[in-house]
Amino acid sequence: MHGHINEAEFLAGISGFLGGYYVALAIINGLWALWLWTQLQRTGEALVWAALAVVLTAISSVAFGGNPQAMAWIALPSAVKSVANLAFASATFYTLASLAFLVVAFLTRRWWVQPTVAWSIFNFSAILMGFAMCDYNFADIVRKVVLPGALPTILAGFRISSSIALLLVVSAEMVGAEKGIGAFVLQAGNLMQTDQLLAGVLVLSLLGLAVARAIAALERRFIDWR
Repeated sequence: MHGHINEAEFLAGISGFLGGYYVALAIINGLWALWLWTQLQRTGEALVWAALAVVLTAISSVAFGGNPQAMAWIALPSAVKSVANLAFASATFYTLASLAFLVVAFLTRRWWVQPTVAWSIFNFSAILMGFAMCDYNFADIVRKVVLPGALPTILAGFRISSSIALLLVVSAEMVGAEKGIGAFVLQAGNLMQTDQLLAGVLVLSLLGLAVARAIAALERRFIDWR
């Protein structure tokens, strides 16, 4: 499990993050309700999401408290976890259920992308995730299995996206900026100032090398088992 940390200490440790998580959800839903009310004049729907924002604010106060008895009310019920464990214990059932869901999702794809439906699914998923964070075993699984398994992909994504981001930033500076390394290199090339051109290229090379070294250090630190 979590070493010498008991469940009460675990809940107290995550209370700050979990409370902030629900506050963020409440703010997002409040802004959505405000937009529906002011821009689309959909008062009824706006009231629904505003009410959800109020509920999420109340849940955040419970989460910030970190009291195990109180936080039991914002955790997944044991009955739900038991049913899920029984339902997905069979690999055959899991495969068939997944295929059935994909087929239904494809056939009803136009319905899923409607704003109200998509927003409802987002809230359901986010709240369910918040409930799951209170589960002592769930946190242990994420820490020991899910996160280590996902880190190689995450860091590989960082490596690819950082190089693309650097290339796009420099390209944008060359096209539409008067300052920056890209504009400096472009101007030096147009004026045949070879020394300044090489200096700009050197700076870009060092910047790319620094980013690559930083990601490599993260890989050595977190996925040295690979």
